This record gives sequence, structure tokens and C-alpha cells, in this order.
Amino acid sequence: MPIEKRPANPIPKGTQPPLSKGHRVKDGENWNSVAKGASIDVWDLIEFNFNTRDPAEVNWYLRNNVGCVLHTADGKNYRFSSAAAPGIIYLPAIPKPVGPKPTPVSPKPDPAKDEEIQTLSTEIGDFLNVEKSLSWIDFYVGNTGRIHITGTGLRWIGDRIKDRTILVSVDDEELAQHGFYAMYKGQNRIDEATGTTIGGELVVGSSATHEGHFSGTWQTKYAIIHEAVHALLDARGLKVLSIRNECAAYIASVIYLRFAGIKVGSGWSDEFVQAAEIIEKFELYSKLGVHLSSQDIRPLAKAVKQFYGHSWASRDWDCDGLG
Repeated sequence: MPIEKRPANPIPKGTQPPLSKGHRVKDGENWNSVAKGASIDVWDLIEFNFNTRDPAEVNWYLRNNVGCVLHTADGKNYRFSSAAAPGIIYLPAIPKPVGPKPTPVSPKPDPAKDEEIQTLSTEIGDFLNVEKSLSWIDFYVGNTGRIHITGTGLRWIGDRIKDRTILVSVDDEELAQHGFYAMYKGQNRIDEATGTTIGGELVVGSSATHEGHFSGTWQTKYAIIHEAVHALLDARGLKVLSIRNECAAYIASVIYLRFAGIKVGSGWSDEFVQAAEIIEKFELYSKLGVHLSSQDIRPLAKAVKQFYGHSWASRDWDCDGLG
């Protein structure tokens, strides 16, 4: 019989990862063949579906969520077949590119597009300046007290977006490669098209815009606050672990979700659930200047590591300032 272990926080059956498409498994397929066809590492594909790399937990998901009933030749694992019901796994909507990187081509100036980006930048900055939940964002992460996230700091980031110190771009393809609603790129990078040094950049998807204006959905607002935390630490030039930077971003953005009336619970990824539990435990929705030790954020750090990968979590985040 296949070796199984029920995960501590199982992903509900039928939960589809963001930016993914369903794939019906069939006779003759296995994880390796499906991963190869999708141009993705086999364990990255498994983790994309089940948020685990534990073979016993993978077997549990294959039986309970995918509905696999047949065993591998050695009897230790479940295998794909046309008999599986519902028989659905998920592939990233846009696979990571393989092969040599194409030579970048400088786009032609587009005055209309420039005006649209300026409007989007202004309206994103205005959102950060007026969002009421930011008044309750004031906490420290880690034992040193260097990571201090405040609404005042995030509003300052809003001003830097408005004055174009932090650039805004719209790129669905790049976000899909990472599975994000938005992402922040740090300062002092080289623009491959021009060879010049550019500042921080906030990348959003087309869902952030509607008829040339900031759409203002709660998903986009959450993502903007999350990335604004990364921008704030970048602006301060702090050298911090990626895991702590990310934990701070989850806590700040889930504070926004609480004030927006969005309940984090069953069906949400564990990093959201753990951030929400920290907010409730330490009353971050009503207390300012709370110091969260490394021990306090450990459950959240564990969830973030599982989502992003252990090697990433132990690296320093390259925060080198906006000025």
C-alpha cells in the first residue's frame, strides 16, 4: 500500500492555485512526463499543486484530491491514470521560459501609454496616502528592531510612486511566471534595453487598471501594500533576510484585509492564515509599536518558507536604497 500522511493543514479538494490551468491526468502519464511537457521542474510542479515536497503527503493528496486509485509497480505511491476522479492537477498558466534569453528590444515611445502609467502611478500613490487601515500598521519584526513597518512609511512610498522615483509598469506575463498579483524590483538595477541604471519598480497586472485608471479591487490593494513594504525596506537600505522581509509584508497586507472586511480562513494559503493569527494574537489592529520577536513569527516564517522555498528564505534581500 502507498505510504500516506495527512498534511497538518490540508489544501481543500478542488482548490485551484492562482494563475494556473487544470490538467486531466491519463494512462501513461506521470509527474516527470507532465512536468517536462510544462517546462517545469518535477518537484516544483508537485509543490505548486500541494504546497509540500513530502512524498507521504503527496500520496495523501493524490488519493484524496486527485482521486488516484492505482499504485506504482513497487506499491509505494499512487500513479496517474484515466481512472482517477476528478483526476485534475494544475499547471502554471505561463511556464517559466527555457533556453537562451532573447535580446531585449527598446520599445518605441508611446505618449498615450506614458500618460496612462502616470495616471496609474498617481492613483496608486493616492490610495496609499488615504487608505485608513495604514494608520494601524505600526509593528517591528525580529529581535533587532531594525524592521519597523509603519503606515507613515508606506504613505511615503506612495509619494515616491507618485513622483516616479519608484516606477510603475504593467506586465501580466512576468507576474504569471511567479504567480503574483504584483511585485517590487529593487533599486540600482540595469535596464537591459538601455543599459542605464534605474530605480525601484512596482510591477502590476492589467487587473490593476480599468479604462486607464487604478481598478482598486481588494486583491490589487492587498498586493500594493504587500509590495510597498518591500519598497520601504529597500528605501531604508536595510540588509535583512528575505524571510523576515516577506513576513513583514504579509502582516501589513493582512491588516489591510481585516479592515477591508475580507476574512482569512479555510481555503486560504497557510501564510495568510498564520499572518492573520499573529494579528489577532497581538492585537495589531488596535495596538501600535508592537515588537514581534523571531519566536512570535515562527509559524508564519515556516509557512512562507514552504511557499517560496527554503533556499530563498535564507538569503539576504538586496535592499540598497531609492536615493
